[in-house]
Amino acid sequence: NILLSYLSNVKVKRDHTGLEKPSNYPDLGIETYTTNESAAYYLKQDLKKNGGSIDKFFIFASKEVREVLQVPEGEPGYGMTHLEFYRDRLIEDGVIHQATADEVLPLPESEKDKSSAVVYCGDIEDGTDDVMQSVLKMAGLIAEYQEKEEGNTVTIRLDITGGPRNSIMMALAIMRLMEYRGVRPGRVLYSSWKDNKGKVLDVSELYAIFDLISGAGEFKNYGSVKTLNAYFEGREKSESLQEILDKMDGFAKDIQISNRKQFNESISDLSKALEDFKNNTKKEVASHQQPGNKPDDNRPNKKELNDLKFQILTRPIEREYKKLIHAPDELSELSYIDYIEWCLDHSYVQQALTLYTETVPDFILEQNILYFTPEQRKELDKIMENDPDKNTVSNYKDSPMFYFINYVESPKAVLSESQEEELGTAFRKFIDVIREGLPAPYRQNMQGE
Repeated sequence: NILLSYLSNVKVKRDHTGLEKPSNYPDLGIETYTTNESAAYYLKQDLKKNGGSIDKFFIFASKEVREVLQVPEGEPGYGMTHLEFYRDRLIEDGVIHQATADEVLPLPESEKDKSSAVVYCGDIEDGTDDVMQSVLKMAGLIAEYQEKEEGNTVTIRLDITGGPRNSIMMALAIMRLMEYRGVRPGRVLYSSWKDNKGKVLDVSELYAIFDLISGAGEFKNYGSVKTLNAYFEGREKSESLQEILDKMDGFAKDIQISNRKQFNESISDLSKALEDFKNNTKKEVASHQQPGNKPDDNRPNKKELNDLKFQILTRPIEREYKKLIHAPDELSELSYIDYIEWCLDHSYVQQALTLYTETVPDFILEQNILYFTPEQRKELDKIMENDPDKNTVSNYKDSPMFYFINYVESPKAVLSESQEEELGTAFRKFIDVIREGLPAPYRQNMQGE
């Protein structure tokens, strides 16, 4: 269990006669001199419920917190840097044991010493390159710790209370990088101050929304719902939201199966679920915008909040799947060209090939782009009827061009070079114009060739 913080300075009286009055956190039963103390103490109590503790602190330390506190001798913090005083307070609060302090939060003796827990950094005004360098240094320290703890689950928590304006961005960047490395993301904590009382807030849901966004992008670009399912697992969901997640999951599975009928059904189901979800969300929004509602009446419950979060992301999904979800229920062969294009656009090459071989050959025949003369069809019927595979004979009657192509490509068939060239040329021309909807003059021209 590790805690990452951007350390705030210790507040000193203007006349430097001592430290400012400590802040009271009644929920925790402590008083703190630094804003970061409260989050550490909160996390200590939370982990203690399951017999855990904070095993390692990682600190972003600005130049100010590395300086010695300007207080008179005999006052708390005298002779200490802000950083040293913070660790001393953690020991006093029981967050860190004195015997393990140098292991849990090792402090460099000088600025030139390398630390396994502290990264010196500046503000955003020092330049984005310097900030990025600090982020990468911290990522490196946590990665080193992760390597040493190989075999154990490492969980990172964030305290986003202290530091300059860019500190939250830095902390979130670290957490995202570490999550990619296999470090589990934990609580994101923020210490608030209201009505002369302090309170630690769990704002993890704000970080988790990045997973929702990533999940929507994953489905939009690749047709996968793995991240979306992980995000919504354990969260309250309306029936319409659960329905659309189920249909998205079904669509993702049917893509892998590459079955034309199931692919068709899953698209139809997804289209209906999207429409139902949008209509239900509109009703939810309207119910909270009635004239005369009290402020609390306008607050959505958790189910409605999850609906609203997902509703924002549906429009990009609809745009990406427009060709598919707006296709007619009874799909023509031409509609499957849209399916094939979508599969190719999303790197589902095998699925595109399957759809192509199942649909396009017979579309070519039905549109008279290529056709058999009566003599040719009679000859082909005779050949296929003598095929020892009875399933082939039965399926051939529904898809003659599909089986003809398989036949002419097999060793049984002997085509002259000119026949192969003519057939290949015709197919290539067909592919070139298929997206344009096959205008009638072109159709006639193809029939002539």
